[in-house]
Amino acid sequence: MQTDFGKNRVQYRSFLWQYYRLPAFDVYFYENGSNLASYTAKQASKFIPEMEAIVGTSLQNRIIFLVYNNLSDFRQSNIGLITGNDQYNIGGTTQLIDNKVFLYYEGDHHLFDKQIKAAIAEILLNQTLYGSDFKAKLTNS
Repeated sequence: MQTDFGKNRVQYRSFLWQYYRLPAFDVYFYENGSNLASYTAKQASKFIPEMEAIVGTSLQNRIIFLVYNNLSDFRQSNIGLITGNDQYNIGGTTQLIDNKVFLYYEGDHHLFDKQIKAAIAEILLNQTLYGSDFKAKLTNS
């Protein structure tokens, strides 16, 4: 088994994060991202009840959306390195760690909506299969 230590991606700029707090989730964003964050909040407010009805369960924990303005900013993060899926940090996949959703905008609202929906569905399914608290996850693993 090969283990990688000390891996970090080059970060060309620092981000000053702000957030919007809503009843079921938070949306974090950085400079020039407030419009995209508002869009995320609007769409998530619409998609969460839809996905809850499809999956047949309701959210038990807050979702935290971290919205990147573009893929290159997202690639500066160490997200794939944390999950061990750094080969997938190339776009086209929704990165999810527990209840934290990492989204990036590719210039197309339809693709962005797909990321939001996929993340909500995955959180609801994980919650259904493994439970929403740490002890339940250990018991079910």
